Amino acid sequence: MRAITILLIEDNPPDERLIREMLKDISHFKSNLISVVTLKDGCEQIQKNNFDIILLDLNLPDSTGRQTFQKVIDCSKEIPIILITGIKDEELPLKLIKKGAQDYLTKQSLNPDLLGKSILYSIERQALLRNIKIQNVQIDRIEKERILIAKFPSQNPGPILRVARNGKLLYINEAGIKLLPDWQLIINEIISSRLKDIIDSIFIEGTNIEFELCHRELIYSFYAVPFIEEGYINLYGQDITERKLAGDALRESEESYRKLFENHSAVKIILDPDTGAILDANDAAAQYYGWTREELKHMKIYQINTLSPEEVNVEMEKVRSERRIRFEFRHRRADRSIRDVEVFSSKIEIRGKDVLHSIIHDITERKQGEEELKNKIDELTIANKELAFQNEEREKRADELIIANKELVFQNEEKEKRATELTIAKEQAEESDRLKSAFLTNMSHEIRTPMNGILGFTELLKEPNLSSDDQQDYIQTIQISGARMLNTINSIVDISKIESGLMKVDIKETNINEKIEFTYKFFRPEAEIKGLQLLFKNSLPAKKAIIKTDNEKVYGMLTNLIRNAIKFTYEGSIEFGYEKKGEYLEFFVKDTGIGIPQNQHKIIFERFRQGSESHNRGYEGSGLGLSIAKSYVEMLGGEIWVESEEGKGSIFYFTIPYNAVSEEKIEIVNAVSTEHKEVQLKNLKILIVEDDEISYSLLTRMLQKISKEVLHAITGVQAVEACRNNPDLDLVLMDIRMPKMDGNEATRQIRQFNKDVIIIAQTAYAFSGDKELAIEAGCNDYISKPINSTSLFELIRKHINK
Repeated sequence: MRAITILLIEDNPPDERLIREMLKDISHFKSNLISVVTLKDGCEQIQKNNFDIILLDLNLPDSTGRQTFQKVIDCSKEIPIILITGIKDEELPLKLIKKGAQDYLTKQSLNPDLLGKSILYSIERQALLRNIKIQNVQIDRIEKERILIAKFPSQNPGPILRVARNGKLLYINEAGIKLLPDWQLIINEIISSRLKDIIDSIFIEGTNIEFELCHRELIYSFYAVPFIEEGYINLYGQDITERKLAGDALRESEESYRKLFENHSAVKIILDPDTGAILDANDAAAQYYGWTREELKHMKIYQINTLSPEEVNVEMEKVRSERRIRFEFRHRRADRSIRDVEVFSSKIEIRGKDVLHSIIHDITERKQGEEELKNKIDELTIANKELAFQNEEREKRADELIIANKELVFQNEEKEKRATELTIAKEQAEESDRLKSAFLTNMSHEIRTPMNGILGFTELLKEPNLSSDDQQDYIQTIQISGARMLNTINSIVDISKIESGLMKVDIKETNINEKIEFTYKFFRPEAEIKGLQLLFKNSLPAKKAIIKTDNEKVYGMLTNLIRNAIKFTYEGSIEFGYEKKGEYLEFFVKDTGIGIPQNQHKIIFERFRQGSESHNRGYEGSGLGLSIAKSYVEMLGGEIWVESEEGKGSIFYFTIPYNAVSEEKIEIVNAVSTEHKEVQLKNLKILIVEDDEISYSLLTRMLQKISKEVLHAITGVQAVEACRNNPDLDLVLMDIRMPKMDGNEATRQIRQFNKDVIIIAQTAYAFSGDKELAIEAGCNDYISKPINSTSLFELIRKHINK
């Protein structure tokens, strides 16, 4: 299989990966790809390696557009270049093709087949152009040798002179004496000033020079050959008076023909009938085909004609046998479009050689018209047979009237359709504005209401002589308001991540049964406070309940649906669980609440939509929970829907793919987990790395029951120093965002000398990717603020047990 070495200059990683994968799918050749992201690196690679082709993106960090292409051309060593661009405007790529690019491909239409064909085409075309240049150089050299041999035979009848560097005549033959008797040319004497100036310039140039000399109405051509080291010049002369006069007449004739050829509005080209080479093309041809005249003169006709070289040769044989002939071909232009053309070729003689003078007319529209006319004739023929017994003229008129009527009806329908679309668009815009206003009002309410509770009851706690019951009641109210506000903030952050594309899917092993049981334990106290019965159902045995999915998103979907069920249910029960159906797990959350009207079953999953959007609605919440749940489900490749009847409760369903984990792996995991023994948390030496004094104070109070000593650092630099000075530390709570040195960098430095200490990252910036960055830096785990003491203790116990 053919091996092709490719240089890809592309700064966009997704596009680079896409092209790399496409090259693997190409079966016509094996590719060796080297990719760089800047123009500077690309030029360095070109100097180091021999590439077969360059794939070039025009917009790079250190250069853009036409400038990028020109710099690559300057250093590319005539390597073929394919432009791969995301620019929708084709004007610039087409201009660059005229400047030397072999082809261009748009990123929107890129596929392995198109890329492979373009690479092979570009390499072959560049090789062809290179061979043509080499052949032209060889032809020029051979032609010059032939001219010199013909011009100066061994027995030259013309004048021959040899002149020394100092201007003295060393030798002159009889023809020279006859030519220039009045110049008084004498051996070993200085020649005339007229020849002396020419001789001096030849010595200065040091190369062969041909010049003409007029004397007594005669024209002589002299060819000067300098022998610099020997110190003289030989001048070979020949009478070219008649040839010159004939040549002038010929040039006048050729110039007249040339002007007619070049300035003619019709597309014209001159062809070599033996080789198919394009010898010349006029400006109209360059404009029509899209290549410059110079480019056309380095091409062969089969590069334009869609016929194969063999088929073109067959057609050329017809031209050789006839004086004038007409063809119809399909020609390819520089922009890769194909046009139908009519070619009139006639043989003419230029400088003693028979060539083809071809005039090209574009007949694409005519051919299309002929095809359409043929189709219409066929249709009329069929219609005539079907309506043979009816009056042809009356039926034809009736058909025309029917068509005209249909056209009017169609135009009216289009107008009505357009009016309907404009009305719908207006209504949608008004509805969008209304929903956004309702959403912002709701957000203001959902943030200000719990904040009012927090600030109000905090103020009441300052009053003297409060009873213990009042204090506990106020504290509980503050906690409830804080939890409500945190839930609203989390919903806003989640929907923002989803909208901006920052929300990522993290697939790992998850025990669905444990997730259901944990959710039940979490919500049971809240349900019991409202007097509701909370039930759950696990349908799979433990070995089959471990699957690969995004643990946090499954939990997020369940909590949003169960929280809604508790909110809208006043009596009865709430049941949730799952069942395996085919290749999916189908989860459900069933309640005996107020239900949802039929006309709202779809809109409740939309952003900015709630079942009740008025100012006097009776339910708290941001209204984003179902929208978040729907986005999570779609990320995991499932569906979500609702079955509900107003006043009779609701059942929410969602599905996720059932990607089971092998039973062998489950047994190993279970066996390992049984070896862990519960460890009592106490007497730990802990370092709290936190620059916020309130957060540090809170963590100190949380950990006082399990710690024997608590150290404090407010910067990453202090944290590294504290770990270096206290090798017996059990635990480090590492804040990520700090001055001077962040937590991730501090963790990396600590891991250089302490591999064993448990480091748990803690931060208020809970964005997608933060946990992965912390784990990569060397942290054992990650917890986001606000920190729940129970969750923190479970996390510490998990790692201390190990």
